[in-house]
Amino acid sequence: MAEEQMGAEGKGKAAETDLEERVEAERITLVDDKGEEYDFLILDRFRLGKKSYLALASCDEKTDMGHGDDPGEANDITVVWEGETGGERSFFAVTDADELLAVAKVVEERFGHLGGPV
Repeated sequence: MAEEQMGAEGKGKAAETDLEERVEAERITLVDDKGEEYDFLILDRFRLGKKSYLALASCDEKTDMGHGDDPGEANDITVVWEGETGGERSFFAVTDADELLAVAKVVEERFGHLGGPV
């Protein structure tokens, strides 16, 4: 019985370690134009038109500003598009209103209601 219990514990710890490794592989640090670093978890990657996007969840207290009144408030999804600057991979905010609406629809389809009108 003790061996069975130990075997289950070992499998649970292995699964936990595997999950932690996968989460770490999906972490990304973005740096703003002031040099501030922000940590995110990549939830999804998708293409829309000719651009590639990342849907991100904050892993950083600086960007996770939930107040507890709305359980989804601290779980906002940030979307950036991927491009190049000087030959290096860079990520950019979605600033065009039409593009933002299209991206919001994709995120809404994939993650459900995000707590506000889309």
